[in-house]
Amino acid sequence: MGRRHRPGLRGGAPLRPAPGQARDLGADAHRGHRPDGASPGRTRDPGGRDLGTLPPPGHGRARLPGRRAVDPVPGGTPGAHRGRAAVHRRGHGRGDLDLDLDLRPVLRSVLRLAPARGSGGPGRRPRGGGKAHPQAPPHGRPEWWASADGLAGGVRPPHGGRVRKPRSSSGAVHEVVIHGVGAAGAGVGRLNDGRVVFVHRTAPGDRVRVRLTQEKGRWARGRVDRVLEGAPERRVAPCVYYDRCGGCTLQHLEPEAQLAARGVQLQDALERIGKLEDLPPVELHAAPAEFHYRNRASFTLRRLGVRPPAGPPPRSSAPDPSEPQVVAGFHALDRPGVIVDIGAPLAPGAPGASRSGEPQAAQPCLLVEPALASLWAEIRRHWGRNASRLPAGMELRLTLRALSDGTGVLLVEGGAGRGEPEALLKAVPGLRAIWSRPGGAGPQGAPGAGRTDGEGEGVDPPRPPRLLAGEEDPVEHWFGEALPVRPGAFLQVNREGAHRLHDLALAELGARPGERILDAYCGFGVYGRAAARAGALAVGIELDPQAVAMGRDRPVPGFDLLEGAVEDRLPGELPADRVVLNPPRGGVEAGVMEALAAHPPRRLVYVSCDPATLARDLRRLGDGFRLVRLQAVDLFPQTAHIETVATLDRIDPSP
Repeated sequence: MGRRHRPGLRGGAPLRPAPGQARDLGADAHRGHRPDGASPGRTRDPGGRDLGTLPPPGHGRARLPGRRAVDPVPGGTPGAHRGRAAVHRRGHGRGDLDLDLDLRPVLRSVLRLAPARGSGGPGRRPRGGGKAHPQAPPHGRPEWWASADGLAGGVRPPHGGRVRKPRSSSGAVHEVVIHGVGAAGAGVGRLNDGRVVFVHRTAPGDRVRVRLTQEKGRWARGRVDRVLEGAPERRVAPCVYYDRCGGCTLQHLEPEAQLAARGVQLQDALERIGKLEDLPPVELHAAPAEFHYRNRASFTLRRLGVRPPAGPPPRSSAPDPSEPQVVAGFHALDRPGVIVDIGAPLAPGAPGASRSGEPQAAQPCLLVEPALASLWAEIRRHWGRNASRLPAGMELRLTLRALSDGTGVLLVEGGAGRGEPEALLKAVPGLRAIWSRPGGAGPQGAPGAGRTDGEGEGVDPPRPPRLLAGEEDPVEHWFGEALPVRPGAFLQVNREGAHRLHDLALAELGARPGERILDAYCGFGVYGRAAARAGALAVGIELDPQAVAMGRDRPVPGFDLLEGAVEDRLPGELPADRVVLNPPRGGVEAGVMEALAAHPPRRLVYVSCDPATLARDLRRLGDGFRLVRLQAVDLFPQTAHIETVATLDRIDPSP
């Protein structure tokens, strides 16, 4: 279990924002442009509600998972991070809702699925496209512009006043047949000129009319104008936010189709990136529940100020335009500078709203547990005018975790000051504690997240959170243990699915009495603690001090939990009989696989949340191991994330 001490990735894997992307209900800090929101834009939903504008880098952004474009090919440098950083493995992540669209790994992953045609020719392969920028706002305004009804005035452009040019697009309309699903969840087809085109909300087998929104020399991105012929696996998405929200990318596919596509992506990554042959068949494990499974979600809260009055007076039941406007939710699909307001009353005419002309009661996100949805609704209801009971600041990141007893803990990242946490805690039944990690977010990290490398992974540990109000150590029941919950420490977001994942990994590890077991990137030590209870001598390695504190607070005889970076600690703990790796989305650090190849354990179990980095790392392991089993576990239905349990046995030299 571990990882998640890195500020950065929401959550990912085959069908998910590809490595180096996001991540996230969250991911990550990047150098320069951030696909999850560094290029602002402003919009209104169809109901007229202002969804907000993202400020430029350096304004202190609390974001959902997102990561820099990273090319996950063999030989690429894995994250230079020293371990994990903060709460949400943003992603992204495995964890937070987010939308991150790095096209390079997607291109490599899907070109084989789509036959080339037209002038492009069958052999043309696209170059990497990097992160996509939102389209320019209407009326020719630059991307960084926020109008008076968005932020009560314009904001300064980033990068010393340089106006960022919008991505070129002809807006041309094409008829496209979708051949596959890319790593970011978008459908993949080909234009008549041979270019690959990525289109969200499409399914393999769809014949669609697509309007291009972004064009490059060898690839393009578009949106659906009309579905001319729908695939059998297509369905109507049940969520009222799905048309706009980037938190989910696959709700329009039946669960069986989602799972099958993930298996194809996993196999393709291992063959293409890992150069592995004679793979075992991919065993697919469906999620226990399709909806209402997340015990944690991270929301971006944005204070927009007071909107000037415009038009006729509002209905008495409509929001008062003289009140400060606050939006809080997830980043919009293909519009990362926009926040989709989750849990606010639906404006008349908005998707999912009634036709009565009156605002409709708030609708929860369908992915979160009912307890979390209830807590979020109460927090919104009682956070006060302009969310004054929360710390000050134009933008905050709110991570809400629901515990097994239905109560919850809130972590506020970004901003300054305390707000009125005691009043909020008293007003929200079931909220056990409010924590804060103050500070602004620049282009390199989440609020208070510390220094990161270019992938959003932690190089320096994040600033420790401080308790504002409530209990310091509420207890969570996890995998048969009662553990104190510390803000920032990682636990899987899918409670029931995580138990299945743990059972599969432990069965593959097969620890026996007296054996030496290493649990690297262990979090509080799920696998090492279980191995010790089976009579093994287990050592865990974890960078996150919060997770280490959780594990040491409830010690298990036979399990020694070491704090530090895996690449530093692992060589000194080898040799071992069996090793389990559970790294973040960026995979293991340089030197880890080489150390294992030099001192090979009898069995290696790699629990991965990204097929591309899994493939890269297995290739680096060399020829001393045989891949004997592949299991893909769906922990994040409706999103582009998946977990993989890969089992490898040492190949002993022939006598």
